[in-house]
Amino acid sequence: MKILLDTCVWGGVCKELEVAGHDVVWAGDWPEDPGDEEMLAHAYAEGRILITLDKDFGELAIVRGIQHCGILRLVKFAARQQASVCLHVLTRYGRELQTGAIITAEPGRLRIRRPDEKGQPLTCDIQGQGSRCELRRDGAGTYRLLPFNRGSSARQTASAWGTGMWEGIKGAGSAPGSTAPGGETND
Repeated sequence: MKILLDTCVWGGVCKELEVAGHDVVWAGDWPEDPGDEEMLAHAYAEGRILITLDKDFGELAIVRGIQHCGILRLVKFAARQQASVCLHVLTRYGRELQTGAIITAEPGRLRIRRPDEKGQPLTCDIQGQGSRCELRRDGAGTYRLLPFNRGSSARQTASAWGTGMWEGIKGAGSAPGSTAPGGETND
């Protein structure tokens, strides 16, 4: 995949992504920072997924409608964790990113906003309160929040809590804007 790393992403991520076979440009190698709008335009012109720590890019894409080829935002990861998180997300959700998704990854949580979504992104507490889940896309293109453990207690919780396109487990996630067990609000 073609990737543009924002200046705020640790420079060591560039080498690790290149070793994994990605075509990577790190904006930290540029003579000066061109600013968020210009960087997003540059990534789009070259067909690159933008990886950043800065939430302003998502705002530019969503609120202002600036075109992009996918944005991955890393939140609260130490510099040396950034590469492994990027590799994990690119491996599992690269296709979504290449079609213009905006993904926010933070410890224990991943949010995916597809380009055709007008509402809130999908939210998943990847490993919360002893339960684990993942987002899976079915053949119709619908994302579902599914428990890793297909045991009866996970299924019971999922059927009791999940509705519509959402299936959930305790501490895992629910429809955007609602409150999950324990009072956590899904955004």
